[in-house]
Amino acid sequence: MGNKSVSHDDSAAKAQPPVNEPVLFATQSTTPATVDIPSWATHVDLIALGGGGGGQGGSLTGVGRGGYGAKWNATTVGIQDWLAGREVQSIHVELRPGPGGASGTGVTFPNGGNPGKPGSQSSVRLYAKTSTGVLEFGHFVGAGGSDPTGNSGSMSSGTILSAMVGQDAQGGNLSGGRDLEFDDVVYVGGIGAGPASPNVNKPGGGGSGGGAGMGAGSAGGIGYCAVRYHAPSPHLKINVYECVGTNSNLELTPFKLGLNAQFFAHTKITGYPNNIFMGQSSAQGIQRVVEAINAKPGRFILVGLSQGALIMGEVYKKLRSGEVNRLSDCLGIVLMGNPIRQEGRAFPGCTPVPSGHGIAAYGRRLTNTTDLVWEFAAEGDPVCANGDGVNDQALTAIFELLMGQTSSLIPLGTAFDAIVQLFTGMSSAHNVYHLDTWKPVQGDSRSGVQIALDHLNKTVGPAHWLDYPIKADPAQVCPDAGETREVNHLPGGVGET
Repeated sequence: MGNKSVSHDDSAAKAQPPVNEPVLFATQSTTPATVDIPSWATHVDLIALGGGGGGQGGSLTGVGRGGYGAKWNATTVGIQDWLAGREVQSIHVELRPGPGGASGTGVTFPNGGNPGKPGSQSSVRLYAKTSTGVLEFGHFVGAGGSDPTGNSGSMSSGTILSAMVGQDAQGGNLSGGRDLEFDDVVYVGGIGAGPASPNVNKPGGGGSGGGAGMGAGSAGGIGYCAVRYHAPSPHLKINVYECVGTNSNLELTPFKLGLNAQFFAHTKITGYPNNIFMGQSSAQGIQRVVEAINAKPGRFILVGLSQGALIMGEVYKKLRSGEVNRLSDCLGIVLMGNPIRQEGRAFPGCTPVPSGHGIAAYGRRLTNTTDLVWEFAAEGDPVCANGDGVNDQALTAIFELLMGQTSSLIPLGTAFDAIVQLFTGMSSAHNVYHLDTWKPVQGDSRSGVQIALDHLNKTVGPAHWLDYPIKADPAQVCPDAGETREVNHLPGGVGET
């Protein structure tokens, strides 16, 4: 099939001062689409989501397993940095969403039918036409979802369900989170197909497994590609990454609502379980935060509440050790109800300083933190203001058990008393951080959240909202593309130089 061209006439833009209203074009069609980038655009966001994996067919007596959802990939390219002074005639982006994996067929074997096929990758290609040929940034891809027998996520074994239907799709887009929030835009991914909702697995959702009686599985959802071109202010916004508390699904957090949009771009981190089994959950959350930091250039701030504070505290350790080499870009870390709080730490001007330390074992807690870290702890909160008594040590053992550590045994009576203490504190002191009535500084009428927001909006934002050019290294963000290359028209075809 030929390319479907989506043209944006920039003649008016050439005659006027540059504008910076972003324009978004997205497609789920398997017919490639080409988007023309107007001359006023200084940056392009490239977004790709592969096709979902197809579901396994059912057997005579067993059900098939669902396929895996695909994964998002996104980056921002500064056009001038990419072109590096080269003269070009026009700039274009080609979008090629990958198809979903085919469904598996049913068989008479007892343990499930034929597996579905993996989803195909989606591709976004940025290139510029010159007087001699083509200057190509390369192909930016989103990986497709695996078939049900793949190793890219946890799988549940096939079982005979009461309704004799196949299993739901495994996981979801963005390693378990359906949607992607990138550069202040939410890109909606497909829900994995299931018996009750067989037609909602687009884009990128995994197909459901086939039912018993040799039922066929469902095909994976088609991929998704998008380009968003814009001319932002020469001042690059400061990225604020936030992780919320355990089991919280709050979207409009106080920080998202209260941050000055002139200075900050807020991103809520998703794609991890965020449940009470905090060892596995926090490990995945840490990975999601690191991925978010590495996906965007520029300065950033970390914000976390409860389990979210645990995650951000662990990311701080990685920044300090150099494992994540971006400490110089980190402008602040705001932690509320932090399970790994260092003893005696608070924030500048906090009086009185809350007693105790985080509920985690000593070896897990933060040490030698600097004023980069602002700790907000409510007196009496067992999660972040724990002591060293018998019940307090039992609380630590319970927390470490939730983190996956099973070495500590707790006497039954002590465990009961500690659990009562934990839930009493969790229902009172640990739930105050988002409230306007919680005022951590004696004589200050502001809430804890307002103190943090004032610091960010009135001090950090104005001081650090500096020119910070966006740079994109094709070899880094497009590993399949290698270096930027010029492609010249030669007799008999296209050759590279």
